Amino acid sequence: MGYEILKSGMMFKSFPMTYTVNQFRRIMAMPTVAGRVMYFVDLAAGATVMGAVALQLAEVVNGNDPQDMTNGAFWASAAVRGGVFGIAGDVAGATQSPFGGLGTYTAGPGIALMQDLARLVTSGSDFPTETVKLANRYMPGGDLPALGVALDRLFFDRLQLMLDPESINAMHRVARQRSNGRASEAYWLPGEALPSRMPDLKAAIGG
Repeated sequence: MGYEILKSGMMFKSFPMTYTVNQFRRIMAMPTVAGRVMYFVDLAAGATVMGAVALQLAEVVNGNDPQDMTNGAFWASAAVRGGVFGIAGDVAGATQSPFGGLGTYTAGPGIALMQDLARLVTSGSDFPTETVKLANRYMPGGDLPALGVALDRLFFDRLQLMLDPESINAMHRVARQRSNGRASEAYWLPGEALPSRMPDLKAAIGG
């Protein structure tokens, strides 16, 4: 049992750990300090740009406008998303995760699943809503870009509203809180069958 728990904790961490070690070795193999600095700068710049692309695509796929790229906080998030800081960046990002934070990241997905199941069993009157959330989170292929927000809005949100019509207020409240915290508004609100508009791409440049 202890071995299986340890394996769960290490799941999905082998790539960032290998990446961190290999890049550190590559940097230290450079013959000069200037070469080491330039290698790291090139690596960090490329990874940050790719992280920015990933962040913006994720926003649009999830039914939100792109984030404002004139905000310094966006580029800090892009650096973490792009893997500039390797495993350390994953740990830092986990502290801001909506799926349990640093403790869940450290324990691994197996422990996270058990926590979610325990929350479902003890949810009481919220059992139907928590069941939909659990199915949404763990359904294979549910986070594919080809499905994205459409699956959430047209299936999971509709199912949750059938079970709990009052949950629409909570859905919109979460969307508003997210917009206030990230300066990125939703073009397809939770619980709505159709988007209210097209994504505002000008939001990416503060428009």
